[in-house]
Amino acid sequence: MRTRVLAFLSVPLLAVSTAIAIDLPKAPADYSWHQVPEIKGAFLVPSGWHVREELDGKTLAIFITEKPFEPPEQFETGMSVNVFRDTPSAPSQLKQILDRTCSAHEKRLQFNASPPFALMTCEFDSPRGNDLEPVRVFHLGIANVETRTSYLVTFESPLPTWPEAWRVGKPMLDTLVLESEF
Repeated sequence: MRTRVLAFLSVPLLAVSTAIAIDLPKAPADYSWHQVPEIKGAFLVPSGWHVREELDGKTLAIFITEKPFEPPEQFETGMSVNVFRDTPSAPSQLKQILDRTCSAHEKRLQFNASPPFALMTCEFDSPRGNDLEPVRVFHLGIANVETRTSYLVTFESPLPTWPEAWRVGKPMLDTLVLESEF
């Protein structure tokens, strides 16, 4: 088993460096690593933010949020990672989901690859009901056909707080540690 540190220099460009096992690089100042042994991966967590994990069948959901929340409540600012494991159809389903979502917001899905990963990105603004501010959403889809694992990584924040939220959230998306082979 090898794990890769995915370092996004500028989306959609990707540079990849290999890490041994789950040997993590030093976290940036004001961040720490949250390891997820089930997927042999890790995600950056800003200081003072909260982590929540949920498992539903073969799907693992990880939430890294500015404020704690309890479902069915939704969070305002944060990153969610949905991991679809051992699902051969997940890469095509992920592409269909992102294609549909992006086209509904009149945006194009962008592709890039850094084998064994295929990457899909899309950013858009989405209205919300109940007099709530619209949110900006950044989707990152990652498919690994070797491990039959797909990841839907989403960072979102209300538009008025997006610039500050993105300053904190972009490093979370810039460096992801994911299993790269069986």
